Order: sequence, then C-alpha cells, then structure tokens
Amino acid sequence: ARSFPRVVAIDVDAPVLGRARARFPDAPVTWCHGDILTHPLAAESFDAVLSNAMFHHMPDTRAALRRLSQLVRPGGTLAIVGFLRVEPRDLPWAVTTTLLRGVVIRVRRKWPHTAPTAWPPRDSVRELRQAAREVLPGSRVRLLLLGRYLLTWSRPAELARGCPGTRQIGRASCRERV
Repeated sequence: ARSFPRVVAIDVDAPVLGRARARFPDAPVTWCHGDILTHPLAAESFDAVLSNAMFHHMPDTRAALRRLSQLVRPGGTLAIVGFLRVEPRDLPWAVTTTLLRGVVIRVRRKWPHTAPTAWPPRDSVRELRQAAREVLPGSRVRLLLLGRYLLTWSRPAELARGCPGTRQIGRASCRERV
C-alpha cells in the first residue's frame, strides 16, 4: 500500500472531527474544522482528494466538483463516495442496496453524526453523471452496494504547465517529474 506523507481531514461538523480524532489518535492527520468550499487550501496541493458522504450536503454539485478538482495536482486523483436520489429507473439497485444497508446498520450500528441531515440527496445518478461530464471530463461514476456511488477522476498530467516540481517537455506536457 502506498503511504502519503501528509493527510488533511476537513469537516464542517466539529463533533465529527473530535470523534475521528479520538478514534485515530496516532494518525498523522491535520484535522481542520471548516467548509471545503471556502477553506484556504492551496490549489493543486494534493496527490489525492477523497470525499466520503459529503456531496449530498453541498448546495451546488458542479461548484463542489470544481472546488475539489482544483485541489488535485496534475496526475493526481479525485475520488468521491456519496449517496444518490433514487429515480424509478434505479429501483432494482435501490431496493437491493436498501436491504443490504439495513442489515449492515443492524449488525454494525450506524455512525452517529451531529451534522444537519440533508436527505434525500439532490442528485440522481443521471444528474451526477451529467455534472461530472461537464466539470470533470473523463470521470467515471459507478454504483456501489449500500446505496452509494463512487466517482473517480484523474487530473491530466498535461495540465501541469508551470507547476512546481515538473519540467515542460515538448510543447505543452509536463509528464516528467524533476
């Protein structure tokens, strides 16, 4: 497994951060209380940006996708796990995942949170895929069990023009690290 020298966790809900910090007291994590949309994180400063169960709380899916993508370094990855609003065409998946999620919650108990509940999610799988196509060309959205989806996107290395730690090769690519 690949390790990361710096991990930053950010959440708008301070009690959630406190429980995470208590659960992982020795983790080399910088814990930040704040809003990912406005927190002063530097553009292109992360090799990987991971979001879990946050997107249905965001007021504007496209703006949130843009913000998270701006944080990813060229050649880096954005991965989002979230919940979707169910449309009639999604019913077979939704029924299966709801039953499975019910079993898991009963066996493992649900993670308590104090964040305001934003339910049902705003976007359907169709709407999320459309937003992702517009904001993150080349992204992929997959349906997961337990009522979730996984959106993945890799920032093209060609966008690294003028990036610290890269050298321009040819006309517009920065594929070689120095």
